[in-house]
Amino acid sequence: MTSARKKPGVAFWATVVLSLPIVYVASFGPACRLRQHDVIPRGSLRRFYAPVIDVMRDHDAPAWARRPLLWYWGLWLDDAGTPLMDR
Repeated sequence: MTSARKKPGVAFWATVVLSLPIVYVASFGPACRLRQHDVIPRGSLRRFYAPVIDVMRDHDAPAWARRPLLWYWGLWLDDAGTPLMDR
């Protein structure tokens, strides 16, 4: 006897779609660390994460968006405290 496998439903795909932006932003910090070690080319990091970097650099961006990004990015600074985004 074999059991029929259910295909992913609406709830599954809604979860996938809603979690993608969170995963995208969360991957920015580790990507900065990889950039520090020259694993990721500078241009690629800036191109792929341009929306995140733009919000972080824009002083007119809403504080509710900018402050958490700056805090999270700060967790991924190198030992000397040099911002990795400017490398």
